[in-house]
Amino acid sequence: MRTEYLEVLELLPVWQLRKPLPEQQAVISEGQQDAEPVAQNPVDAAEPQASPTVMMFASETGALRLIHHADGLTNDAQTLLQNIANSMQLKRQQASSQSLVEALQQPTTVLLVLGEALAKTVLSSQQDLQQLRGKLHAVDAMQVIVSYDLETMLDQPAIKAQVWQDCCLAMSLLTTS
Repeated sequence: MRTEYLEVLELLPVWQLRKPLPEQQAVISEGQQDAEPVAQNPVDAAEPQASPTVMMFASETGALRLIHHADGLTNDAQTLLQNIANSMQLKRQQASSQSLVEALQQPTTVLLVLGEALAKTVLSSQQDLQQLRGKLHAVDAMQVIVSYDLETMLDQPAIKAQVWQDCCLAMSLLTTS
């Protein structure tokens, strides 16, 4: 079943999960001390009326969540987001979209954020996506991983492999905890 999702994401036959992930395993095994510290609570800093609307997917236990902005998604972007969530075995949360503040109030261990603007808001950071991606960021007791947005993946299909690496990092954090 996972193979089907990887084919839909156009990551096969080239992409194969290797265990353990070589570069990222060292960061994971050393724990939270390697996570880049971030502002203590982005929920407190965000103004509810200015909070972006997000789509959120979560694992069965809620320990892993994926968020992406919900505004103006094309059908292709919605399909891609659903395929990513399915490949990570995540389910859509709530029938409709919710504000970022509401999404961040739900307790989780690992949060995968798709998109630069959303990542900057969650992390209270001014760094660009290239500086934020590929690192663990600590927000309170939550580990945050940042990756590309859906539009970038659709415009540049080769980026999907990097996004899949970020997804694998997020999933591996749950298995090493």
